[in-house]
Amino acid sequence: MCFGLFAFTCLLGFMSFSEICANRISQSTAFINLVRIIDIAVICFGMLTSIVGMDLGALWDLSDFANILIAYCNIPLLYIGFKYVKRAQEHFEKNDGTPFTSDVIGTTADVWDKKAGRKK
Repeated sequence: MCFGLFAFTCLLGFMSFSEICANRISQSTAFINLVRIIDIAVICFGMLTSIVGMDLGALWDLSDFANILIAYCNIPLLYIGFKYVKRAQEHFEKNDGTPFTSDVIGTTADVWDKKAGRKK
């Protein structure tokens, strides 16, 4: 039962993540629906292969390789972005009442400036 609950929550999480990514790529309803159809097709494929007992070792190896490539891309980006996170943390810990704007971390981000009530 626990394994089934874990699998179900993983499916919900990955479907949500793919829809969020699709919304970031395009706001087109057709594109979002295409992503949803692909999600359902992949889930059905996975369920059917599990039911019939197919061995998908090569597919798992490909998935692991893709995850390694993503990690190799993300690790340098995390290193580059750390200075911005550190500046934001220092501003938060100061707790001096100044609004958090893009100038605090030394970049341009309209969303923080708008939330602070500043217009550029």
